[in-house]
Amino acid sequence: MDIFSINSFRKGLKELNNEAHHFTEDTIKPNRLEASASLFSRLVKSAKLIIKEPEILTFSLLQAMSIFIAYGLWIQMISWIPEEVWESAKGSNETGGIDLILAGWAFICVGLASLPIGFFTACINATHILNRQGEEATFTKSIQFVFPRIWSIWLFSWIDGWITVRQIVRRLPQKNDSWASRALSEALYYAWKLGTAGMIPALMTSKGPLSACKNSIGFLKSKPKDIILLRVGYSTVSWIVGISTYFGSCACISFINSITEKEALSSMYTLFLYTLFPLIISITFLKVFIRPFYLLSLFDLYSDYMKETNQKEEAPAKSFFAQFAILFFLLLIVLVFFVFLFRDQMGLSEALSTPYTQ
Repeated sequence: MDIFSINSFRKGLKELNNEAHHFTEDTIKPNRLEASASLFSRLVKSAKLIIKEPEILTFSLLQAMSIFIAYGLWIQMISWIPEEVWESAKGSNETGGIDLILAGWAFICVGLASLPIGFFTACINATHILNRQGEEATFTKSIQFVFPRIWSIWLFSWIDGWITVRQIVRRLPQKNDSWASRALSEALYYAWKLGTAGMIPALMTSKGPLSACKNSIGFLKSKPKDIILLRVGYSTVSWIVGISTYFGSCACISFINSITEKEALSSMYTLFLYTLFPLIISITFLKVFIRPFYLLSLFDLYSDYMKETNQKEEAPAKSFFAQFAILFFLLLIVLVFFVFLFRDQMGLSEALSTPYTQ
């Protein structure tokens, strides 16, 4: 299959998601206490590899930095929207083109962050594979191992990142939102995360994206309990960190209000800016101190699955699409700079400054 075929990749992921959803509907979900115990039981083995290969923490820190940069780019767009526009939109379901502009900008920001996040996640897996094969897993060697598949890894990470961002937004307090719709949304997201648990290592070692999709769902069906325990354990920790971040943001805003004697909520931009500090702490904690252990445990399970199905974890062959991915990434960066420099000429400032009413 042509690795460049985005449409085929999308269809493969859609089939994977449907299969995962049907499969998880009939699978008993473990309680969070059991899942957390399973997650932490694997920490010792993962910790030994991290101590042996400190590059893993470097890869994790680079992922966190890419999220901070993407978040900074996104709130920059919010800073261009005058506060009277937000005021005019209150109590109205109509916001004109603001929603579309912000959604499009967010999609680009997620895309920019997805390349380093997906790539360095794959580098952690490369470190794991090389270590299992008895080879020295240097920073350079891990990058060289992953680079040929950077295009398909980026596409998947972009899709996964966008789904994750949308789910985080859905979890925020909203009007006219029922518990039934929230439960369905969480169930679909849970199925997606389980179904794609093996996608990164599969993309690195399979012949193409469709083959990777089949391997990922095969991985889930082969080791459902282990994967579910790991995922629920990691999700539990993420939920705790997320709730702590929410209350930390509220405390941060209240503190700033008390020392500045000014309402932070009077500006949408300052609101998002003040939440940056607790966000940095939580993301750094998850990406550097929790997620590497989860990933290594998951990759270890996937390696066992590969061995059981008589498949080999071999470095992918060189591909033209690796260079194409870098070129496309650079074009996105140029687009972002173009928006920053020429937003007035593009009419963007005028579009964001226009009050929208019913």
